Amino acid sequence: MKRLWSLHNINKPMFAVAYGKTLDDAIIRICEEINEHGRGESTIQEWDGEEFNADTYNGVLIFE
Repeated sequence: MKRLWSLHNINKPMFAVAYGKTLDDAIIRICEEINEHGRGESTIQEWDGEEFNADTYNGVLIFE
């Protein structure tokens, strides 16, 4: 089952949300989207995050 993940880049002010079976799966999806679709370059080591659900941050993500 895929879950929703809140992700942040530890080197740049970049945030993302992605579905994945695990955090690593979601990070791989983010990097593939960035790298394969002309959005720059990103590595797996640059990203971290946590599962996002209705209880995480009161069910709200704010991207600044």
